[in-house]
Amino acid sequence: MNKIRKIGIIIRRNYRELLFVFLAFALMVLAAYFSIEYILRGHLFDRPDLSVVYTILIFSGVFLALALSVILLRFSAAKMRSDDENKLKSSFLAKMSHEIRTPMNTIAGTAELLLRTELPDTARSYVLDIKHAGSNLISLINDILDFSKIEAGSMEIIPEKYSLSSVTDSNFETEDTNLFRFTLKNTHILVVDDLYSNLAVAKGLLEPYQATVDICLSGERTVELVKQKYYDIVFLDHMMPDMDGIEVAAAIREWEKAQEVYGQVDLGRIPIVALTANAVAGMREMFLEKGFDDFIAKPIDVVKLDEVIDRWISKNKKEYGINTYTKKVLHSIVPQIVIPGFDVQLGITHTGGTEAGYYKVLSLFCKDAQERLLFFENFLVNKEINKFTSYVHALKSALATLGEKDVSAKAAALESAGKNNDITFIQSNIQVFTEQLKEIIINISAALTNAETDEQKAKIDSGNTTRMDPDLIRLFNEFIEAVNSKNALEIDQLLEEINKKSLNSEIKNEVDKILYEILIMEYDTALQIAKKLVNNR
Repeated sequence: MNKIRKIGIIIRRNYRELLFVFLAFALMVLAAYFSIEYILRGHLFDRPDLSVVYTILIFSGVFLALALSVILLRFSAAKMRSDDENKLKSSFLAKMSHEIRTPMNTIAGTAELLLRTELPDTARSYVLDIKHAGSNLISLINDILDFSKIEAGSMEIIPEKYSLSSVTDSNFETEDTNLFRFTLKNTHILVVDDLYSNLAVAKGLLEPYQATVDICLSGERTVELVKQKYYDIVFLDHMMPDMDGIEVAAAIREWEKAQEVYGQVDLGRIPIVALTANAVAGMREMFLEKGFDDFIAKPIDVVKLDEVIDRWISKNKKEYGINTYTKKVLHSIVPQIVIPGFDVQLGITHTGGTEAGYYKVLSLFCKDAQERLLFFENFLVNKEINKFTSYVHALKSALATLGEKDVSAKAAALESAGKNNDITFIQSNIQVFTEQLKEIIINISAALTNAETDEQKAKIDSGNTTRMDPDLIRLFNEFIEAVNSKNALEIDQLLEEINKKSLNSEIKNEVDKILYEILIMEYDTALQIAKKLVNNR
């Protein structure tokens, strides 16, 4: 119906031009028909009177054909201007989408993190008001920014009951949405991204659900894992080098079809959720067409994450009201760490709500960025445009998650140039981007070093460099048992307890290695490091 309505509007606005085009076509056809017929019969030049008439018709047809060409050129020019305007509008709205959604997601996310802590009833009611209002505003912003709905005339106003306190700051009675109020039993989740730092963020946000979370760095390995082990849900990054998310989803769906043919699968379709930093109009529809079931924009919003998990995980795998997750969030109101160009509080919110979690993601980001620097420096030689586009896309979302905007925006511009194969733009900007990325790595490393207090430094530098106290030995032994039993929740809890200890420099370095190996699912390597520490105590 919308297409018919659009056609009707076009006809009403341009009926004169369309009528003129129709007449031109009619006269041309008429003149051509009679001229050809009389020429074929040899009668045209026998009748001077008709010869004049047909000559007039022929010249009229030629004139009208020229006029028609001018009109068509006008239409083409108008369409080109319209396309250019639409591109500019899309680019503007994409940027506005990020700039507006990000602070609103932060408000809703921070409110959710507060709700995970012990709060007095009155304070909890206020925070719920903030969260409801934030969620409603995000929904409103999404509708306003979805310009395709407006242009198509498909924007609908749906009558729905709501609480007045959800749109005002008054403390009326509100309902608790039970966000993070359930755990997942016997649930296996796979998260796929080509950056360690993004994987750490996702794993941290999924921690309250107490599910078994596996991570993967490549598309090829993802397909292998899905074939080897059943997953209740897969969170799949859109843009990755070599094999991107769309190709991975297609491969999984093809495998599922083949298994159905042979009668080997009775567990049904695996829900695949796209993770993308390009949350613009039409993306959801595109992902659904490509075999995905849902999508979440980066930086990941905890409210949206909870909705997706609740939507796709079956009820018999959810246990309500028994969430024993007691991790303390918002460790300090004012973050201890300062990084030039970073909104640290925003980064802490995006990465799970704790400074410790934020520090871990910062450290992993430095490794991710360092690995890609050599590629960027050699791009002018290798010019691998697809890999370049994937790499800057990943860094764009990672920087935004950590609370950095300026270099993230430059990465977005380079990503756009990569998609358009604009080598000239890349050549003009890659060096500056690379230098800024190096500066960020230096600033993060310095900030992480300065984050240690003088007291912690004194403890680290004092005493025997290899000795561990009995309680630390106990924690490492429990960690070894947890790794052997593949208890992901207990592994994370024990590592957090170990990190709280006053560790000397040697042990701290080994613990960092263990954290890294656990993140990339190299459990055997982590086990060997832990055993070595215990044996050398």
